[in-house]
Amino acid sequence: MPKPDSVLGTVRRPREPMSLTALLSHPALPVILGVTFVTTLAFSALPAIFALYAQKVLFPPSMASDRLQLRSGQVSPQ
Repeated sequence: MPKPDSVLGTVRRPREPMSLTALLSHPALPVILGVTFVTTLAFSALPAIFALYAQKVLFPPSMASDRLQLRSGQVSPQ
């Protein structure tokens, strides 16, 4: 069980608020902002990448439209 500060002989001082200049000059900030920016770009590009993949691979222009099945289950012939 931890002992209270008065028993240990230490005095707790309240933390001073960090200035904006010190926060912006911290070396971790550019790394965090860079990783966040790159991951945001990657996730925003996913729908476009999937659309291009679907256009070229899943539904190529050479595939006949009667062979496409866009839902699960059986498609009745028309």
